[in-house]
Amino acid sequence: MILGYVYAILYSSVYRKKYQTFLKGDFPRVPFVEDVATFQRLSAVGIALVQAHLLNPVPIGSEIEITKGSDLLKKAFHVKQDRRLYINESQYFWPVADNIWNFQIGAYQVLDSYLKIREGRKLTLDEIENIMDTIKVLEFTEARVSEIDSLWQP
Repeated sequence: MILGYVYAILYSSVYRKKYQTFLKGDFPRVPFVEDVATFQRLSAVGIALVQAHLLNPVPIGSEIEITKGSDLLKKAFHVKQDRRLYINESQYFWPVADNIWNFQIGAYQVLDSYLKIREGRKLTLDEIENIMDTIKVLEFTEARVSEIDSLWQP
């Protein structure tokens, strides 16, 4: 239960703002709540996040599609208004919301980082499915962050 609680707190946007300085170069404090019910709810959300981040199983989310094409990853870019994540001039994943494209863990923009290291290669079916799964996990994570922030008020 404690692992789930800590994981949930570390994903709280409120926590990350409050302890931003400590997160950059030290070991920040993990504050505990006094209410057992809140602790249990946060712990359950944290465990759900752990499972989602392990892709065990992949959370149900938007139905992600990829257009037909060469699957060659030239340079990834996102078109906000169309909710498209392009992997080359004509092939893209859809729908990918702007907040999902911009989602960061630490200093890393998740989707951009994943795609940058694969530039110049033809994506395999496993990689394409992993990108789709990652988009779903990020959607799930975004929703859980909002839930955590509504439960945890330091």
